[in-house]
Amino acid sequence: MKVSKRILAAVLCLLIMMSTVTLAFAGSVSASTKKNAESIAKQMEAEGIVLLKNENNALPLTDKKVNVFGMGSIAFALGGGGSGSVVAENAISFYQGLENAGITYNKELLNFYEEWAKKHSIAETGQGLVDMLVQMLNSKIQQELPAENLTPSILKNAKDFSDTAIFVITRTGTEMADLTPEDIKITDTEKAIIKKLDRNFRNVIVIFNTCNILELDWINDCRNVNAVMLAWTPGEFGADSIGKVLSGEINPSGKLVDTVAYNISDYPTTANFGNFAYSDQVAKYFVNYAEGIYVGYRYFETFAPNRVLFPFGYGLSYTSFDWEVTDYSADSNKISVTVKVTNTGEYAGKDVVQLYFSAPYYSGGIEKSSLSLQAMQRQSLSLPDTAIR
Repeated sequence: MKVSKRILAAVLCLLIMMSTVTLAFAGSVSASTKKNAESIAKQMEAEGIVLLKNENNALPLTDKKVNVFGMGSIAFALGGGGSGSVVAENAISFYQGLENAGITYNKELLNFYEEWAKKHSIAETGQGLVDMLVQMLNSKIQQELPAENLTPSILKNAKDFSDTAIFVITRTGTEMADLTPEDIKITDTEKAIIKKLDRNFRNVIVIFNTCNILELDWINDCRNVNAVMLAWTPGEFGADSIGKVLSGEINPSGKLVDTVAYNISDYPTTANFGNFAYSDQVAKYFVNYAEGIYVGYRYFETFAPNRVLFPFGYGLSYTSFDWEVTDYSADSNKISVTVKVTNTGEYAGKDVVQLYFSAPYYSGGIEKSSLSLQAMQRQSLSLPDTAIR
């Protein structure tokens, strides 16, 4: 989609005005309110992080020394654009989050990335604000350092520092510039870096800094990619929780709110991706909605369960849980289930009990999906046994 500079200038002015109002409002909030808000923000990120893969005791980190790769770690996205933007006075960076959790990172490697970032930054091109906004709107994939720049010398120094590598992959979108199917895929550069890290490090952790689910069909093809984490866009303070999840101070308990399919084409919505312009509607776009009730997991559970890599509601923990249905009753108006959840692992943690059911369908009646989520409850399990009703 091409957007004129005049429109972009108006959008930029609006964003500046909104930021000014937000900052003015923030200045009027009491210190205690800010402190409470910061605490809640960290808790939301801590409980929202989804651990998709964790093999060979990759996490939590036993060796608190790590090498961090990826331009996403430098240009770490706190949020998206438009209504998803974040005004941050005291934002915690990805590296600050590591420090706060007692994790030491390779500063020589960080300096290497920072120097490369300076040489390829938008600010050094001499562009004006509108030109910068044009580039931001038309490029959601963070410009990544080429894999060939990670020379044998750099990798040797990194391996001497630690045998653990963290690769941060960032995607951001904004209103008027949503991610396309191509943006959802891992780029050739990112694939090359993952392969290079997989060959050179015993323990590789991939962290996704995005609000979107990216293609993960490669996840089991790498021998040493032991852990994969969805950290989302954490807001002003959430990076603090990311570090604490890596260190083990926080046990992850987030569950997927999307289905992760093997391929972007497995999602029925991709048939209607795009900006559809109409001659009688100037500067107005919309996407045809054709899925009916079969949105997200309802489609996959009903029509394509074999195309699911990670199901809706999935998420790992550092501990293990045992579920036992201890009571069940149902009548024409109500279904009641009591589940006893036992923490059978070595860490205190939180679990989310999810109740699904298949609604009765009668020929000629209202169409139903195969399964439907009807209830869920998160429970802290620091004690041996807890009953959830």
